Amino acid sequence: MVKRRQLLIEKSAQLKFVWLVLASFLVLLIFMLWNIHALLTAIVPSGILGASAERLIIFFIGTLVIIAITAAIIIKYTHRFFGPIPRLKRELDEMAESGKYHDLRVRDGDFLYKLVESINNVLEKVSGKQ
Repeated sequence: MVKRRQLLIEKSAQLKFVWLVLASFLVLLIFMLWNIHALLTAIVPSGILGASAERLIIFFIGTLVIIAITAAIIIKYTHRFFGPIPRLKRELDEMAESGKYHDLRVRDGDFLYKLVESINNVLEKVSGKQ
């Protein structure tokens, strides 16, 4: 049986990160649109302003699409950080309960690779494997 890949591994933490980035994008988008509209209102005759408003709406929708794509990329990218955390926590809890220590493993591309190497060094010293 093939194991399904979860969209969100550490749902709370990943969503907080995504919402922070998306909220920043939205604030920037609204600020830009407000300034563009203010500029157009000042320099474009009112009869032509209607067409400009349509372009602003297209710009807004296009930017929302880009923001959605960015959110998907962020979620995929954060898997490299958040992905191994539940398993590492579970393994460390099991080691603490049983007193049987073993090396932890993560993929080379995971962001926690260096941290896990350091934890493995500590585990070697604690278990007396030196």
